[in-house]
Amino acid sequence: MVASLPGEPFVYMTGQFDRILRRRGIENLIYTGFAADMCVLNAPGGIVPMAERGYRVYLVRDATLGVEFPDTFEERLATRWAVRFFESHYGDTVTSQDFVRSCERLVERREL
Repeated sequence: MVASLPGEPFVYMTGQFDRILRRRGIENLIYTGFAADMCVLNAPGGIVPMAERGYRVYLVRDATLGVEFPDTFEERLATRWAVRFFESHYGDTVTSQDFVRSCERLVERREL
């Protein structure tokens, strides 16, 4: 079971998510996950509704999987479609390795 820790917000609607992010000054959202061709793109708090609210959205392409079927799994057709849809409508994707490296560089800069 997954549960929020005491004091952590629990949201399930785009408007709730938006209000919490704005209060915290968050402007960039990093997306990963399952069902990239459905939920990651369109669910409440997903890429499409959050981009429409002005957030900069990024997709970690190698940490994302679409809903594949036996005949699409080997080629990852749904996954490839979701990644291409994101790149053609919202911007660049990153790899998990590049994302981790960028986070490490930020930590190093703050330590200087």
